[in-house]
Amino acid sequence: MELKNKLTARLLMSTALCAIAATAAPAAVAQDEDGDDSNDRRLEQVVVTSTKRTTALQDAPISVGVVPGEVIAEYNITDLTDLQGFVPSLVVQKTFGNWAVRVRGLGSGVTNIAFDSSVSIFNDGIYCGRSRCLETGFFDVQNVEIARGPQGALFGKSTIAGAITVASARPTNTFESYVTAGAELENGGFRTTGAVSGPIAKNLSGRFALQYQDLEGDMENRFTGQKDNSVESLAMRGSLLWDIGPDTEFWAKVESGWTDVLGRRNQLAGPGALASPTAPIDPATLETIVNDVRYVSTGTSSEDFDYSDQFGVTASFDTGLGDHTLSLIGGYWALQYNNLLDVDGVPEALLNSSLYEDYEQTSFEGRILSPTGGTFEYIAGAMYHNSLTKTGQFSQFYPGFYETVGVPPAFTASIPGAVGVVRDFKRDSETLSAYGQLTWNITDRLSLIGDLRYTEETQDARGLAYQVTFPDGETPVRTPNAPFQAGSPDYIFYQVREDESLDPSLRVLYELTPDINVYAAYSTGSKPGGLKANDGGLGRVLLGRDSTFLQRYVGTPTLTTADIAGGVTLRQGNGVFDFEGEDAENIEIGTKMVLADGRVNFNATAFRMEFDNLQTSSYDGTQFIIGNAASAEVSGLELEGRWMATDNLTLNGSAALLDATYKKYQNAQCPIGPDGNREDPSCIDGQGDLSGRRLERAPEVELNLGGAWEGQVSQNLFLTANVDMYYSGDFYVRQDFDPDGRQDAFTKWNARFGLGPQDGGWEVALVGRNLTDERTIQHAYEVLSPFQAVGAGRSVFLETTFRW
Repeated sequence: MELKNKLTARLLMSTALCAIAATAAPAAVAQDEDGDDSNDRRLEQVVVTSTKRTTALQDAPISVGVVPGEVIAEYNITDLTDLQGFVPSLVVQKTFGNWAVRVRGLGSGVTNIAFDSSVSIFNDGIYCGRSRCLETGFFDVQNVEIARGPQGALFGKSTIAGAITVASARPTNTFESYVTAGAELENGGFRTTGAVSGPIAKNLSGRFALQYQDLEGDMENRFTGQKDNSVESLAMRGSLLWDIGPDTEFWAKVESGWTDVLGRRNQLAGPGALASPTAPIDPATLETIVNDVRYVSTGTSSEDFDYSDQFGVTASFDTGLGDHTLSLIGGYWALQYNNLLDVDGVPEALLNSSLYEDYEQTSFEGRILSPTGGTFEYIAGAMYHNSLTKTGQFSQFYPGFYETVGVPPAFTASIPGAVGVVRDFKRDSETLSAYGQLTWNITDRLSLIGDLRYTEETQDARGLAYQVTFPDGETPVRTPNAPFQAGSPDYIFYQVREDESLDPSLRVLYELTPDINVYAAYSTGSKPGGLKANDGGLGRVLLGRDSTFLQRYVGTPTLTTADIAGGVTLRQGNGVFDFEGEDAENIEIGTKMVLADGRVNFNATAFRMEFDNLQTSSYDGTQFIIGNAASAEVSGLELEGRWMATDNLTLNGSAALLDATYKKYQNAQCPIGPDGNREDPSCIDGQGDLSGRRLERAPEVELNLGGAWEGQVSQNLFLTANVDMYYSGDFYVRQDFDPDGRQDAFTKWNARFGLGPQDGGWEVALVGRNLTDERTIQHAYEVLSPFQAVGAGRSVFLETTFRW
């Protein structure tokens, strides 16, 4: 199977390279039906803002993947996870808490729910460090940009692996509106999206957009009789654009939304201690077969759910100051979510877990931009960001859980419903940064661009854990010395952490011809250290430290359980409650080409990155292992091409080759061999060595190939047809390389066919996502037995759009 996957990968890569190389062939200029050269049409220019100025993608000395708003609307892309198939080097996977967002194989761990994402998210220019910040933001979008690699100087604020920028559609000065309504044919349900935009008064225009969906689940739960992972959501956005004068503009938006998911997709992935005594031993329902069938229940009055809501306000002001431009932007964002997960994967109440988060932030940024076209151009700016994060987690260990590991029923009978530990976390963060960019246009063809950003961040945090029982099986009640919880003593930790960083970048851009640019870049990124949010065992860890450590980081040579239960203040760098910042350096060379009289775009980037103190997290079934891997190395190649083969047909292709390894990583989980056993039987988790091993969630090969055709099929009807293929090589989701956490290589196909009048007044379309129904692993973990959470299966929408 592995050989077959490698051969398939090489075949697909060869096909992609041939397709992309073909776009660079000057002889590939198409002819129209009369045989004349059709050189009058060109590919539409793509504009990006990832360089802090509005720049044509082909002129930007940076590796940026762009997904236009039309693609997002046509393929029903509704959240970050749907972007993965359109942008190689981007991996987005949903987990129980934080989502795993990675660019070029790098991103934050997922088990520490207080991790800020190492791939920062910018919603209309406002930074948000939580991966869920765009859960309701993917509708009525102008475009999405994915800047790859460290972007500390350009973006700042933890953009150590990359940055995702989403721009919503702006109000228009002419009236326009649309509504799209579609029925989901595979599993049931519907989605509707609409917007109205136009002038309100002189120099004032507005836009209002709304999306509502009610989709039935794609997982059949044969125990509860319901379809799990059903989704209901509502998102709304209103915006105003005031054209105050020739050089002055004010824009503001308010948006809000909520998402309610019932049932999950996690399942038992193999045999172990957790097995149901009541589930039918039938291949169609047996829990250990990972497919679209579950036989699962929490065993309580509430089944699995995930509910979140968001609210945000953003405003920007741009005005001319002589020949300069002053830009101001500010925003407020709030996010809440809570969920319940059946961890054990069986119908009985053995182990459940709940997460909740309350997050809010305020951001302000101002910058001055010089005019362009001179020998020197510059940008100077500053950013202030404040956020308050409150998270919590508790897990209910029911008597049946302990019986599965051999505790006699006589002992478990004394447990009042369930036992566990509540972990609460609160952090107030304040960030201030100043940055500048200087461009020296040495000649008409050669430019040197330097960026520098200085950042200070202060985190004031409190973490606590306390033992609880659940007399009713669901509601935690604080209970000191709860049964079976002696290894998790109550604690309250306080700590203030201060970090500062200086992130430079340098880029050289040379114009070989008016249509071919080459560039070389050196860029850096940094992310401050942080605090551990949801580890109930930290009290035990601190009590186990020697007197020298305690004197240095606590200010006393001895501690008792009563001391930590009453609250202790820790000093920075202790490694028990906090972990260190990480740094990255990136070197890349690339080219941007416009060929064949504008009918071909071809971009290529080769890069090498080195990471120090890489922040990682994992869970071995009994403890959280959160800290810093010593170092990692990532190198690769990214190719992207578009070819207007004819006036009706456009082809696109992209590919990414990635080699991502831990250069040095000790004190990690113990590696698991292909047979499911530890490679070193004497290894104890927390003492494993992953040095030289491949990074998790980092496929070596990714490909995307697609085509779009449009044309008149009758006197009054116009047809559009889109087909896209995404291929990913194999990768591990679990950091310990357990075979139950290995995702085999896979291919996903998407297609869309639309029919309507040429004037575009209406359209009927059939949209298919993941047509081969590939169920890929989103998350994997082990609690006495191995588990996997799989992604969405096939969806097919029949939808109608009306435009006025």
